[in-house]
Amino acid sequence: QQQFLVWATYSIIYAFCLSPLRHFPGPKLWAISRIPSNLSVISGHNHLDILALHKKYGPILRLGPNELAFNTAEAFRDIYGTRPGGCFPKNRSNYIAP
Repeated sequence: QQQFLVWATYSIIYAFCLSPLRHFPGPKLWAISRIPSNLSVISGHNHLDILALHKKYGPILRLGPNELAFNTAEAFRDIYGTRPGGCFPKNRSNYIAP
């Protein structure tokens, strides 16, 4: 129990003070845990929630401890544009295996 409290405290301090993503805007609860994002996905309103967050926080949004969302044409070209060797591969953890 004490170890969990230490881990949770460290995770919160890291997310707000030490993380390289700490300067990006977004909801604080989403920045420290994946739980709010996962609940949004389970509810089926994730696309609407992210759209509302972009309207509130701007084109670059922190959606999780290690996740950013971009809402600009330039970001789309930077991420998915043509480059030698093709585009970045899709992250398979975001898809259900057959």
